[in-house]
Amino acid sequence: MSDARPTDGRALEVSTWKKVVHALGIYLVVIALLPIAWFFDPGFFSATNFNNMFTGMQHLLIVVLGASFITYSGKMADLSIPFTMVAASFASVFFLQYGILAAVAAAIMTGVLVGSVNGLAIGYLNLNPIIWTFAMNFILEGVLRMAFAGRQVYPKGADADAFLAIANARVLGFVPPVILVAIVLGSVLHVVMKKSNFGRDVQITGASEDVARASGVNVPGLILKVFIISSVCTALAGLSKASSLKTANYNLGLGMDFDAVTAIVLGGISLQGGKGFLTGAIGGLLVITIIQTTMSAIPGVSIYWQNIVKAGIFISVVGINAYLSRKAGRS
Repeated sequence: MSDARPTDGRALEVSTWKKVVHALGIYLVVIALLPIAWFFDPGFFSATNFNNMFTGMQHLLIVVLGASFITYSGKMADLSIPFTMVAASFASVFFLQYGILAAVAAAIMTGVLVGSVNGLAIGYLNLNPIIWTFAMNFILEGVLRMAFAGRQVYPKGADADAFLAIANARVLGFVPPVILVAIVLGSVLHVVMKKSNFGRDVQITGASEDVARASGVNVPGLILKVFIISSVCTALAGLSKASSLKTANYNLGLGMDFDAVTAIVLGGISLQGGKGFLTGAIGGLLVITIIQTTMSAIPGVSIYWQNIVKAGIFISVVGINAYLSRKAGRS
């Protein structure tokens, strides 16, 4: 007679329900914010306002897609995002003289290069990710200012119009093509994060590097890949931002690192790694975008208040995350 007992299906149902809430719960916040936004801005649901919202979030959305993998892996954040964007924007505009494909390839290769250097330093040399990537910003800025004599550069050549259309064209009157690219990219990366062996290894590494090594995961190699994914996405965002601004300049990535990590932690990806969903990070970005758009429509509310609110959201979410982690027995 077998001692095996039938599995209680209710346990699986609870587990699945928790996953759904964790992945999509942030969208309840998005829904709750919509009537508030409409109250303060009666034109919130207009095509013009949606155009402004999509224009504002299109570059950050791509950054968030890649940077989520770094946080998910337990390496917290990539503070080299601002000047990775700048470097990619300069590279793409410079190589535009050889055609639009050369411009895109130059941006991607810039991302691969920066991500490889970051990944090697953090994954193989075990350097602190915050300190190293923060320093990388200054390295990239110095190299770029010397290479271009401190000047900004403008799209030129036969494919200049095609380059400017990357971010400035509109589908259905208000949707930038970059948003559609981000939807496809986000779908692919979501499958990678949650359905692939690579995503499983990233999750295990984020939860515990010791356990990951014991499970046979090549942790340094995985960290290298994670940083390359993030930097390539950031580089594509830099190309898109240069297209939107019609120039490559040294300030186009300003604040993108903080905005990205705020969206990521607000969306439920733990700074300690190993927990969260890419869909949640996108929801976190939507929350930030709606709040910023609404505050911009209120007379007398400056951009400085927007920064204060974003900082308050970040501190609150990180504080709650730390409390719950301690309560669960994690350092």
